[in-house]
This record gives sequence, structure tokens and C-alpha cells, in this order.
Amino acid sequence: MTISSGILEGIRRRLGKTFLKKIKSRLEKTRLAELVRHRKLESRCSLTGNPLPGHAHVEVAGLCNLDCSYCNIDLRKSTGGQDLTPEGFLHILEEIPTLESITFTIFNEALLNPHFGEILRIAKDRGLACDLPTNGTMITEKNARLLLEARIDHISFSIDTLDAERFESLRIGATYDQVVGNLRNLIRLRNEMSSPTRIAVAAIVFKDNHDEAERLVEFFLDMGVDEVILRSLHEWSTERNEAMDIAGARLETEGCDPLAHIRKKYGNRVQIRRPMRFSPTIRCFRPFNSVAIRSDGSMVPCCLQAADSRKYSLGDINAQPFAATWDGEPYQSFRKPFLEGNWPAVCEGCFELHTV
Repeated sequence: MTISSGILEGIRRRLGKTFLKKIKSRLEKTRLAELVRHRKLESRCSLTGNPLPGHAHVEVAGLCNLDCSYCNIDLRKSTGGQDLTPEGFLHILEEIPTLESITFTIFNEALLNPHFGEILRIAKDRGLACDLPTNGTMITEKNARLLLEARIDHISFSIDTLDAERFESLRIGATYDQVVGNLRNLIRLRNEMSSPTRIAVAAIVFKDNHDEAERLVEFFLDMGVDEVILRSLHEWSTERNEAMDIAGARLETEGCDPLAHIRKKYGNRVQIRRPMRFSPTIRCFRPFNSVAIRSDGSMVPCCLQAADSRKYSLGDINAQPFAATWDGEPYQSFRKPFLEGNWPAVCEGCFELHTV
């Protein structure tokens, strides 16, 4: 018995509609779960009286050894090359005793600070969870052992592509083979030392490389990393980034998720950081539950768009008690637009604030 082509086409159409309904249902359930969680966090936010932060982004180096195409060079150099000292780091911990975790970056490469090993040991001796984002160029055998022996909790390498030429055009000053070789060596040492350190690759996904995102995920998971983090491009308001057409290079989603199949295939081993899929009142919780401190002690709202203390300073941790700063007028002024369902002008361009 043969089935006509018309019947087969009808079956395909019906199956397609059923599949699309299932996908839509899953997306709606995900949005609802995210919204419920978000509403709970919103209820805890206010102009003043917020608990002191449990997390901090702390910039330890005043310089970087690369000249990445989508990095804001002006911001990167705005502290004048000043490194954070171990004494300065101890002061931060004394001022903010509520800290439970630290990410050692805002701009610049932490391992360029010759005192980073000591700063890391201080943090781990205090029981803090420590995360190190790195461009990977400084993860030599010596530095890899230093990090693993200190039992750092998480290290993420910034690698956006498997194409060496493209990588070196984006991460100017880095060599693809060297960075990937350093990653392989770190994984090997981690396994040999039975270290608890989790290792990740973080990739910026945009129009020119999104077609290789799945291959990139598979390649690095097979290599032995614990997770791959995919995130959208960030739009800096600088002449250099405008020339690059950063906004045009973003991966447009228009209500769908072109990376959803990757998350479905690899589960929790892939994180996808992207714009929100719903419209809450408060679109960013950083001003209410975390702090970002540049290497010179200046405090800024976050590690992304609002990281320039010359444009928006919330204070100086070396000049006044943090508790007073946390409830002070600059923090209140910065929080107010978020509580009203908006955001300050300095945050314009941050992909995390927008909705798809």
C-alpha cells in the first residue's frame, strides 16, 4: 500500500504544529519560573536598608596584556595601572564582612598582579568562594599550580571561536594555540591533583560566530571542561565600538532562542546568558545585592556598562566606611530608576537589561 504525497505532507504539517506547540509550552513554563523567582528577589529590594552584599567583583590588576576588539580600552585603563595590594584586599574584607564569594575581575588580567597568589590565599583562608575569569595567556604551569593548590573554586577561559585566525583578530595579542594549550594543561593538572576546581570556557556569541557555537561547546566539553558559558555581546558607548557596529553584531533573537537546542542537548553543562524573556519591574539586582570595586578602591555599580568611576562613582572604599556608602545618596540615586522599572542612563547598552 502506498501513501500519497498529499497525505504525507499533511502529516508533516500536523507534526510540525504539535512540535511548535510543545516548544512554546516549554518556553512559557520557563518564563513563568523565571518570573516567580524574579518577583521574590524584587520584594527584597529598596533604596536603603538592603543587607550588605554577599558577592563582590574585585579588580586586582590595573593592566591587561591584550587589546580585545570588543573591550572598552578607555575603561580598562581608567585606574592608571594601579594594582590592588594584599593590604588593600584585607581592607575590603574588613569593610564588607558579609562577603561569601568574589569574582576577581572587572577589567584587566588578574594574574598580571604579582601579588594575586597572596590575595587568593587570603580569600580562601576566609572561606570565600573564588572565581577567576581569564584570557588564558597567563595560565602557565607555575600559575596553574598556584591556582589549583589554593583550591580556587572556578576558572573560566575567554575563547569565542575555534578558528585560530578569527580568535587572534578578536583577542588581539593572544595566540590561539597557546591559550588552548594552557587550558589543556590546566585540565590535566586539575585531574592529576584531584583538585575540586571547576573549569569553564566563556564565549561571546554574535552573528559572525553563532553558527559554530555547538561545535565550540562540543569541542571544549570533550576536552574536559565542566561547563561552557555562552553570552551576548555587550555594547559599550565608545567610538571604537561604534566603528565595530557592536549593536549590529549582536545575535538577534526576535522572540526565539537560536541556542536553545544546545542547552537541551548538553543540559546544565551549558549556560546561556542572554537578555530577559519577560519584563519585570527591576531588571538588575546588582545595585541591591553586590558590589564592584576597581583596583584603585573606587566603587562602581557593576562590572559591565556602569564600571567607569569617572562617570558614575558610588564612593571609595579607602575613603569612607562601606556601610555608610551602601546606604548613601549615590547608591540611592542609582537604585531609584530600577525600582521605578527603568535604569540609569549610564546602563544603556547593557544587553542584560533588554527583553526578547
